[in-house]
Amino acid sequence: MKDVKAVHRQKGIVLFDDGTTSNVADWYDDSGDICGPDDATFAVCGNIRSGFWSIDLSKFERMMTQ
Repeated sequence: MKDVKAVHRQKGIVLFDDGTTSNVADWYDDSGDICGPDDATFAVCGNIRSGFWSIDLSKFERMMTQ
């Protein structure tokens, strides 16, 4: 089972521990409503072939990228 190592909110990309990536399908706020990446507390990524991941964004520290 792959683990999520990083989430790039602006690009909507998730990095897994095996080096693969996936696009974020949807961003959700605390109420479960779809929102933008800046207001999201959860995200869903993946596809029908590889499966889907629900990501608790509170587990990741926000960092500025260059």
